[in-house]
Amino acid sequence: ANVELAEYAYAASHDLKTPLRAIHNYVTFLQHDLVKVVSGEQKTYLEGLSRAVRQSEALVNDLLALSQVGSKDRPHVPLDLGALLHEVVAALSLPANVVIDKPSAWPTVTTERTLLWQIFQNLILNAVKFNRASPKRVWLGWRPLGDMHYEIFVRDNGIGMNPQYHERIFRMFQRLHTTQEFEGTGIGLAIVKKAVGKLGGTIRVESTVDRGSTFWLTLPVAPDKEIV
Repeated sequence: ANVELAEYAYAASHDLKTPLRAIHNYVTFLQHDLVKVVSGEQKTYLEGLSRAVRQSEALVNDLLALSQVGSKDRPHVPLDLGALLHEVVAALSLPANVVIDKPSAWPTVTTERTLLWQIFQNLILNAVKFNRASPKRVWLGWRPLGDMHYEIFVRDNGIGMNPQYHERIFRMFQRLHTTQEFEGTGIGLAIVKKAVGKLGGTIRVESTVDRGSTFWLTLPVAPDKEIV
């Protein structure tokens, strides 16, 4: 049933991309051609339509990413976590008011590069998005957990959350704020949890309102049994 659901999510989200892209283009053309003509309510309607299309495209892209987690058997390769995190941060092109703090020495794990990239990308983006501090700080670090696992953390000085939501945020479409407050689809952490499970790891969060959040990721040093 899970396989069929993943295949359906992939097919539906993939097929929706084409008409959404067309609507996006038409809205852009209208905004460009009518910029000197429309005003008031008409301008508000066009802006609302453009915003709705962007939100729909983000939702479809996240559903597509979720359906593809673990859909292909990619090789597990030795990865220097420090080098990988450096690449992830560079690729995100974060704003100037974001400070990333991480140690220079990191361990090597044998794992699936694509899934680990998705995990860190989502956690870092969340740490930046749900954050009103100035500057926005993100701390990355690690520690050994026995002989066979490492524990990696992503900590921020953001808005935090009540303990009652610590489990809920990893479920599909779970949002603690409106899209007017913070953009997003409510799928990012579901992708993280699924990807972590595929790598044989676990994830948890510690957080307090107005005191930031810390996501703890446990990864095996080498391929381990998948967590279902």
